[in-house]
Amino acid sequence: MKEVLFILAVSAVSGYLIGCINPAFFLARIRGYDIREHGSGNAGASNVIITMGKGIGLLVAFVDVFKAFLAVELAMLAFPDDSLLAGFCSATFVILGNIFPFYMGFKGGKGFASLGGSVLAIDVNLCGPADHCHRYRICVRLYMLCANIRIAGFSGLVRSDLQDIYSVCFYSGLPGHYIQTS
Repeated sequence: MKEVLFILAVSAVSGYLIGCINPAFFLARIRGYDIREHGSGNAGASNVIITMGKGIGLLVAFVDVFKAFLAVELAMLAFPDDSLLAGFCSATFVILGNIFPFYMGFKGGKGFASLGGSVLAIDVNLCGPADHCHRYRICVRLYMLCANIRIAGFSGLVRSDLQDIYSVCFYSGLPGHYIQTS
């Protein structure tokens, strides 16, 4: 029991601290303003695109996805015997760190890019595996559909819901390395 609590504590703290890294906030500070006081009022990639341009917005989105991917992968590598437990715990807290960073008064981003990076780290197949062409094309079409929706928050919600539906309909079972045999 103590080992499980240790895994949860380390994964939660490291995930939260990595999730608190907010590139939108730091890039706006470098330019001399608070990103939350401009555009949509959110400290995320979509607001950076509105206020600073597409190039910097894509950089912010990439960093948000990468930080979540990194946090989950590090937790899973640190605890290989309980990698799924550590990964899910870290994923939860990296998203919470993105949404509620302590140094920004607990007012951060929406967490969708961090969700994407976490899902990618836990199971790349949920993001549209390239080895299954049909699944990949469906996922790309869903993302393209959502990218054309102009309301960023709504787009993220629709995308995550569609990804859940896609996963249930087209992804059968858990990946082989998650199924433990005795």
